[in-house]
Amino acid sequence: MGKSPSEDFIKKVKDKVIKIKGVTGINDVRAHYVGHFVQIEIHIEVKKDISTEKSHAIGKVVQRAVEGITNIDRAFVHIDPR
Repeated sequence: MGKSPSEDFIKKVKDKVIKIKGVTGINDVRAHYVGHFVQIEIHIEVKKDISTEKSHAIGKVVQRAVEGITNIDRAFVHIDPR
Protein backbone atom coordinates (compact mmCIF):
# COMPACT_ATOMS: atom_id res chain seq x y z
CA MET A 1 0.00 0.00 0.00
CA GLY A 2 1.30 3.44 -0.90
CA LYS A 3 3.88 2.06 -3.34
CA SER A 4 4.20 3.95 -6.63
CA PRO A 5 3.73 2.26 -10.00
CA SER A 6 6.70 1.95 -12.36
CA GLU A 7 7.89 4.75 -14.63
CA ASP A 8 6.79 2.60 -17.60
CA PHE A 9 3.25 2.50 -16.20
CA ILE A 10 3.20 6.30 -15.74
CA LYS A 11 4.55 6.75 -19.29
CA LYS A 12 1.71 4.57 -20.61
CA VAL A 13 -0.81 6.83 -18.87
CA LYS A 14 0.84 10.03 -20.15
CA ASP A 15 1.04 8.67 -23.70
CA LYS A 16 -2.68 7.94 -23.65
CA VAL A 17 -3.66 11.31 -22.13
CA ILE A 18 -1.56 13.54 -24.38
CA LYS A 19 -3.37 12.13 -27.44
CA ILE A 20 -6.77 13.29 -26.18
CA LYS A 21 -8.18 16.20 -28.14
CA GLY A 22 -7.91 19.43 -26.17
CA VAL A 23 -5.05 18.32 -23.91
CA THR A 24 -2.09 20.57 -24.65
CA GLY A 25 0.24 19.27 -21.95
CA ILE A 26 0.69 17.32 -18.75
CA ASN A 27 2.50 19.01 -15.92
CA ASP A 28 2.17 16.67 -12.95
CA VAL A 29 1.31 13.03 -12.29
CA ARG A 30 1.14 11.32 -8.91
CA ALA A 31 0.12 7.70 -8.49
CA HIS A 32 0.13 5.11 -5.76
CA TYR A 33 -1.23 1.67 -5.10
CA VAL A 34 -4.19 1.17 -2.81
CA GLY A 35 -4.24 -2.59 -2.42
CA HIS A 36 -3.85 -4.04 -5.91
CA PHE A 37 -5.21 -0.98 -7.67
CA VAL A 38 -3.75 2.38 -8.60
CA GLN A 39 -5.17 5.78 -7.80
CA ILE A 40 -3.74 8.54 -9.95
CA GLU A 41 -3.78 12.33 -9.87
CA ILE A 42 -2.98 14.05 -13.15
CA HIS A 43 -2.76 17.74 -14.03
CA ILE A 44 -3.61 18.44 -17.65
CA GLU A 45 -3.11 21.68 -19.54
CA VAL A 46 -5.79 23.11 -21.81
CA LYS A 47 -5.96 26.35 -23.79
CA LYS A 48 -6.82 29.20 -21.45
CA ASP A 49 -9.35 30.76 -23.83
CA ILE A 50 -11.78 27.83 -23.91
CA SER A 51 -14.90 27.82 -21.75
CA THR A 52 -15.04 26.24 -18.32
CA GLU A 53 -17.66 23.86 -19.68
CA LYS A 54 -15.38 22.70 -22.49
CA SER A 55 -12.35 22.30 -20.20
CA HIS A 56 -14.49 20.27 -17.78
CA ALA A 57 -15.63 18.04 -20.66
CA ILE A 58 -11.99 17.44 -21.66
CA GLY A 59 -11.23 16.54 -18.05
CA LYS A 60 -14.06 13.98 -18.02
CA VAL A 61 -12.74 12.39 -21.23
CA VAL A 62 -9.31 12.15 -19.60
CA GLN A 63 -10.78 10.66 -16.44
CA ARG A 64 -12.67 7.95 -18.35
CA ALA A 65 -9.64 7.14 -20.50
CA VAL A 66 -7.30 6.83 -17.51
CA GLU A 67 -9.79 4.80 -15.48
CA GLY A 68 -10.04 2.45 -18.48
CA ILE A 69 -6.39 1.45 -18.06
CA THR A 70 -5.96 -1.92 -16.37
CA ASN A 71 -5.39 -1.69 -12.59
CA ILE A 72 -6.38 1.98 -12.33
CA ASP A 73 -9.23 2.30 -9.87
CA ARG A 74 -9.62 6.07 -9.73
CA ALA A 75 -8.30 9.07 -11.64
CA PHE A 76 -8.37 12.60 -10.25
CA VAL A 77 -7.96 15.13 -13.06
CA HIS A 78 -6.94 18.73 -12.43
CA ILE A 79 -7.29 21.23 -15.25
CA ASP A 80 -4.66 23.93 -15.70
CA PRO A 81 -5.45 26.64 -18.29
CA ARG A 82 -2.34 27.73 -20.22
